[in-house]
Amino acid sequence: MKYIVLLCALVAVGCGGTTTTPAVQDNSTAVPYFYSGTMDVNGGITVAFTTSKADILTVTLQSVTSGTTISTANPPLAVPLGLAYGVASSDGSTCTPSQAPVPFAPGFTAQLAVASVPAGPTCVQVVDVGNLTGPVSFVFRVVHH
Repeated sequence: MKYIVLLCALVAVGCGGTTTTPAVQDNSTAVPYFYSGTMDVNGGITVAFTTSKADILTVTLQSVTSGTTISTANPPLAVPLGLAYGVASSDGSTCTPSQAPVPFAPGFTAQLAVASVPAGPTCVQVVDVGNLTGPVSFVFRVVHH
């Protein structure tokens, strides 16, 4: 990323243009985790993990496909699933969501972003919010910045 900004700056200066250096977010401490699973009608999944510091948390529902296996034979679906985050018990066996699950269709940008998640046991839930008509496979990403 630094090289792209430098290259753009050099090209703009070489052509007589002006440059503005964009603010670069340091994501060197961001840790992405990918989870996949299957879900039945009215089902859900909870993932618990521990955050080492208070910071931003983002969740991205990346894909939903029909069937119980992720393969090219199963078409992608635009069906929304509910996303929520909360506080997990210290052993990760229970999750207390901070809000009701919010429905989001799959995509490649974060659909759920939390500005300040406290350090400690945290959880993310992905649930059917009444849209499924059969089993699906899904992939979602959690990033703690």
